[in-house]
Amino acid sequence: MAAALLFSGIAISADPANNAVVTSIKGDTIELGVPASALSLTFPKGGLAEINPTGNQSNPRYFNFADLGRGWVISGWIEPASSFQGTEKFWVSEFTAMKNSGLMPKEPPVPVDAGDWMALAYELSLPENAGKVVNSHIRAELVEHGTWVDLHISVTGDMPLAQARSEALALLKGIVVTKKKGS
Repeated sequence: MAAALLFSGIAISADPANNAVVTSIKGDTIELGVPASALSLTFPKGGLAEINPTGNQSNPRYFNFADLGRGWVISGWIEPASSFQGTEKFWVSEFTAMKNSGLMPKEPPVPVDAGDWMALAYELSLPENAGKVVNSHIRAELVEHGTWVDLHISVTGDMPLAQARSEALALLKGIVVTKKKGS
């Protein structure tokens, strides 16, 4: 008997095609979804291009886009809501990973208003030889309709910190989350 996965409250086949992110580019928008999920994400394409995942990021539900000219990166996972263990456990895990990688935020993350997303903003220190370059991040979580979206937006560039954070927040607010028909 084939294994099944519980996603969106429905048991489905363990067929990898049902559980991998599907990317569609329609005009100047990028649409992301996992067939087994009830949600899809749509955001402006602009100069964003898909980056091939490596290592732990080779999860089929992982996505990663970058606009290197603007210093923007949008990445994340689309997972079953049951995978989300809550904000506190999530951040303990994230801080442990950051500490292990040597990339700790300059100051504790601060909540940012991002509609239905639970979002925190923080900055990472860059090497001194990077000059005035800032590295601003927003980590956002959305859990609805049986789906958890973990989103990571970063903006890196020679600009004031407020501008980098504003660009990251504008990217997040530009993402449209839609419940798929029939879900």
